[in-house]
Amino acid sequence: MSTNILIDSVVSWEMPRLQLYTKQDWEENVDEIAKEWKITKAILTNDFKAELGESIVLRRKDQKVTLLGLGDTKSFKKIEDAVRSHVFKSKDKMGKAYIIDLHCLTHKLHKIIDPIISGILLGHYMLKGIAPQVDIHLDIPKKNKGKIILAIEDAKKVAEAKMWTMYLVDTPSNIIDPQGFADEIEAKSNDFGFDATTFRSREGLKTLGLHAVLAVNAGSSNLPSFSILEYTPKKPITNIAFVGKGVTFDTGGVSIKGSQNMHWMKCDMGGAAAVAGAIAAIASLKLPIAVTGFIPATDNMVDGSSVKPGDIIQSHSGKTIEIIDTDAEGRLCLADGVSFASKMKNFEHIVDIATLTGSSVMTLGYEAGALFSNNDETAELITKSSDVSDEKVWQLPLWDEYAKGIQSDIADVKNYPGNPAAGAITAAKFIQAFVPEKTKWAHLDIAGVAFGANGYGKDRNATGYGVHLLMEFAKQVIKNNQ
Repeated sequence: MSTNILIDSVVSWEMPRLQLYTKQDWEENVDEIAKEWKITKAILTNDFKAELGESIVLRRKDQKVTLLGLGDTKSFKKIEDAVRSHVFKSKDKMGKAYIIDLHCLTHKLHKIIDPIISGILLGHYMLKGIAPQVDIHLDIPKKNKGKIILAIEDAKKVAEAKMWTMYLVDTPSNIIDPQGFADEIEAKSNDFGFDATTFRSREGLKTLGLHAVLAVNAGSSNLPSFSILEYTPKKPITNIAFVGKGVTFDTGGVSIKGSQNMHWMKCDMGGAAAVAGAIAAIASLKLPIAVTGFIPATDNMVDGSSVKPGDIIQSHSGKTIEIIDTDAEGRLCLADGVSFASKMKNFEHIVDIATLTGSSVMTLGYEAGALFSNNDETAELITKSSDVSDEKVWQLPLWDEYAKGIQSDIADVKNYPGNPAAGAITAAKFIQAFVPEKTKWAHLDIAGVAFGANGYGKDRNATGYGVHLLMEFAKQVIKNNQ
């Protein structure tokens, strides 16, 4: 990584200095700051109140410091974004080396160090080109220094996993195609500390029984891939599985999408990228839980051999599927993925995640992912994980009445009801049809939150959503088993 975080006490004024304050810490230190910088308290408090994202520059002779407010929020995302936004907008002025002074965060530093570190690193994330080498010197308090250093190291690991996820989503599909995705997973497995097994041929996927994935891939000149990511500590408390939709580009197939925003469809593997990033983070942190990730990767293209509306295809579970809409392809990949996972091992929980439906965006906008589950415990653990990670989810129903939408006259199920009503729910019901009855399962539809206009580029770009959520879910499962 080109951004280095160095923990030292640098007093040089030759480097730019950024000093962070919560509102409480600012109120307790403002007298001293006013005296040190020879500014009246009245003027200083009028110009800077340490509100979230607020900044001010103080100068005296050849010395300068920038103050950045963190407000009084406990929100991970708000703190992360406040720091990231400031670093992103100021990085050219800050140059190749600068100091971040955390000395005044006396009350909440141990609680907010994670989003601060994440914000710093994400502020240097580049959408194109190679990021220049930057040395960031952290000046931290002596009190609890050992614990703070450990927290910083852990936060760096998670941020690095998140940036990998963002890179996977942001990179064009001619580079991260199904084989390129498998290449990335294999290349990063040693760095993050997980094992990777990849299948890279149609014959290999056919042998595994991934017939629905192969149906999606039928119109493509690119070979599909199926990656299994495994992290197994010495004494795991339990085991869980993640399944991610890895459609590296989605034209919609024969049911082709409109051309206006099709270039955004490089992001349709956001769920798979989140799975890869989450396992990378979990492995880096050496959490005492075994986690397996399943990533069926393909693109969905238009060709004479493409699957067509009205076709009947096979699936890993043995159930037949009537194709109504070839643009409802992600659920086909997940159907095979969750079926494969459930038969591979008796996982305590299986969670699938996907940029699946526009319906979830129409329901929840760009603020939250849609959560579906057949198990109250699994749903509750994900909700708690959402509260901690601040990657929001909202649970929607899986009532039996919605299963009518996927009933078929000529196959076991059909992949689309034929109309968009309750689209996110009927998609979840379709996936549920491939989940064994007693399996604790959840489905996360992240179409509105994995990729968006967030101010860190001229167009839409990856958010990294799902990495922190799934990592925190693993932690919650650990707590639940202790």
